[in-house]
Amino acid sequence: MPDEQWTGWETAHHDHDLNYCKRMVSGVTVHARWDTEKLSGVVEVRGGRTLTKSEEFRDEDAFRTAARLVADMAANLHHPNKTGSDAAHELITTLKRRFGVTDEYLMAHTDWSAVIIAGEPAVSSLLARVDELDEAIGPRWWPGTLTRPGEQWVVLSRRS
Repeated sequence: MPDEQWTGWETAHHDHDLNYCKRMVSGVTVHARWDTEKLSGVVEVRGGRTLTKSEEFRDEDAFRTAARLVADMAANLHHPNKTGSDAAHELITTLKRRFGVTDEYLMAHTDWSAVIIAGEPAVSSLLARVDELDEAIGPRWWPGTLTRPGEQWVVLSRRS
């Protein structure tokens, strides 16, 4: 792979694996690994836990494209341990105190237009209590879901 494809990525080569790592200012890290022997790759995003993972790339161009797209997506997420507004602070406090959702399950868009809860048992717990959640976070926020391969996220969007 030409180096310009991986500008801003840390690279490491070990045996037949080409490893790429991009650490975001947000605290989220994108890892990409291409196996030159098997001609397959894996791209995953971590921020205290694996946030998403794409496997079984059989085409190097698709692998590179996925890594760049995942990095772009990850650049817009961060763990909300420093909240962006009073409304966001209230939301995070409510999620923690009333619903027991801890930081490792939380992500947010950089503009605080949405807060995402990913991972079990946090997602199942919120879905089981969705009416209570809606009442607790309204009228500033509204809950929704996003289905990802192998998992579901709760997305709390800011009402305009």
